[in-house]
Amino acid sequence: MTDTGHVIELKGKDAVIRIFRSSACGNCSMCGLTSDKKYVDIEVENTLDATVGDQVEIAFNDTSASKVSAIVYLIPLFAALLLMLGGYLMRVADWILCIVFVVGLGFGFLIVRHIDLNYAKNMKLVPKMVKIIKETNDL
Repeated sequence: MTDTGHVIELKGKDAVIRIFRSSACGNCSMCGLTSDKKYVDIEVENTLDATVGDQVEIAFNDTSASKVSAIVYLIPLFAALLLMLGGYLMRVADWILCIVFVVGLGFGFLIVRHIDLNYAKNMKLVPKMVKIIKETNDL
């Protein structure tokens, strides 16, 4: 999937791209746009030396959505179920199992946060700048 946006800020080697919601978005929300938001700002590596005001094309890896969904939903669920199973095997009270399940969810989300901070770029989950469509002429 590709989309276009405008460079609104430069941060070292990265560029902040503002992408506006289009009719093609539908219910995808892969880039983070929801029905009540008009735009999303995405930080991508500035591989094309784009400048503020340039219109650029960004490519999202098609397999990213399924990888992200698996990471965000399944890891916390498995952590919660694993801890709850451990509590069940130790024959703890049902109300304690509920607490253990919630703690497991929290632990799972901490794992997801760790993956996001440390491995997201290596897993090709970050969008890439493909080309500059329209450059600004600052003379």
